[in-house]
Amino acid sequence: MKCFKKFLAAMTAAMVCLSALPALAQGGLDAEGKVVNIRELPVTANVSGTVVQLTVREGSRVKKGDTIAQLKTTKVYATESGTVRLFGQAGDSAENLTARYGAVAYVEPDLRYYLSASTKYAYDAEENLIIHPGEQVFLRGAKETKHTGKGVVTTVDGTSYTIEITEGSDFEKGEYVYAFRKQNYEGASRIGRGSVKRSEYTAYQGSGVVVRYCVEDGAHVNKGDVLFETVEGSFTGYGSPAADIKADCDGVVSSLSVTSGGSVSAGDVVCCLYPDEALRVEADVEEEDLASVKPGKKVNVAPNYAVDGASVRTGTVEEVSSVGTAKDGSDETTFKVIIRLDDASGLNYGTSVTVTD
Repeated sequence: MKCFKKFLAAMTAAMVCLSALPALAQGGLDAEGKVVNIRELPVTANVSGTVVQLTVREGSRVKKGDTIAQLKTTKVYATESGTVRLFGQAGDSAENLTARYGAVAYVEPDLRYYLSASTKYAYDAEENLIIHPGEQVFLRGAKETKHTGKGVVTTVDGTSYTIEITEGSDFEKGEYVYAFRKQNYEGASRIGRGSVKRSEYTAYQGSGVVVRYCVEDGAHVNKGDVLFETVEGSFTGYGSPAADIKADCDGVVSSLSVTSGGSVSAGDVVCCLYPDEALRVEADVEEEDLASVKPGKKVNVAPNYAVDGASVRTGTVEEVSSVGTAKDGSDETTFKVIIRLDDASGLNYGTSVTVTD
């Protein structure tokens, strides 16, 4: 009997000791928190211009390289086919390039020769004195060379006109050539005579900042091809000038500073991003649980909306605040704990979570 009484006393003492242990020993860590971001990343424009399109809104998810906003550009097109020569580089002022080189780009036309002609040597018939812009004519050398080809009347000024030589590679600069309306060079269809001249390079100028060359120097371009693009305004001089303002990282748009149709200056912030790599869980841990949330400790994080355990994630305690916060109307104190998740995919900012160990 004495032994039983001693055993009962020992059990009672043990129960008293267990009841005095911290809650962690009895139930473990159980803290409420939410998904936050510890750093915003500004996205800036490096050229000035007008926003013609916003491709995101606040809360949009973006990948690195996704376009956030597009600035209005002016495209300069080739008006003829030929070989292009470019000057300068993206970021240069179009006005400065023009002042230095005469143009931003030149095109040496495929059709290198034209005929400067007049009706002076036309066959004496009234219809031969009326020249029509755009009409096709047939060409033959006026001397013994007998070079032949075709051409198109491009301009008419009284009795003078020009013919762009479209066929016939044997013509030489300075050579005299007759023009006929009939392919058989019938004398009665002769509308005049001219001398062969070499076509000049066509100069292409612009205004503002060159943001993109659309062709390679020395390349062959076709009529209608875009040679280069410019935006009105200035360039910060950092990075490559961009009319398409792109995201620098994967993340979520936290705020927008521009509107469609609005203007932006070089260096202005267009938007701010919450980078994915800066996503964290911020939890309020009670003072008695601090011993279990040292930096480096692995914990479990479960979104409160989850109906099963499929959404539970693991994370690592990254930081524990050194300053506590007293609960309203209570003597209890909580401490902010920052947790980096091993996999944060699918979580939205502001999501409520429960942190356990």
